[in-house]
Amino acid sequence: MERYRQGFARHNGYLITPTGTYGTDHRLRAVVTQVGLGALQPEQAMYPLALLDRAGQPLTGARRYVVRIPAGALPPLTATGFWSLTLYDGDGFVVPNEIDRYAINDRTDLHRNPDGSIELYLQATRPTDPNQARNWLPTPTGGFRLLWRMYGTLPAAIPGILDGTGWQVPAILPAAAG
Repeated sequence: MERYRQGFARHNGYLITPTGTYGTDHRLRAVVTQVGLGALQPEQAMYPLALLDRAGQPLTGARRYVVRIPAGALPPLTATGFWSLTLYDGDGFVVPNEIDRYAINDRTDLHRNPDGSIELYLQATRPTDPNQARNWLPTPTGGFRLLWRMYGTLPAAIPGILDGTGWQVPAILPAAAG
């Protein structure tokens, strides 16, 4: 896990770096290639990666998590942009699961709370609440990682995403017991 952390800024529990143009930073090029073969430049796409929850603990299916997206706080994208949140096991493969869901994206029919916010549920077992099950991204029982893909990021938002002064990727929080 430590091999991924070097050279990345850390914001809200995610590792973020400009990709696509590396110059002589061969280490960063190799890490980006290992995490996901190739990567576009920030003007085209951004890829926040989470290996840890907001508290700094490794992500594991032994715990349940919630990702709260406040109303109006989805990624800042152009009119043609789109986003996805994909879950991978520790080896970088999607996780087989009972609902064949490997990602949640801007086209997923998600339940919204009355205030317009969205809560995504990351856990190994199906939530019993139907609204939570609708927003469920199944995890393996062991370790995993999450990768946001944001295509068509608004150019003015890119610097703030990269340095942590602007839009923040929603934190991965341990879910309340219950």
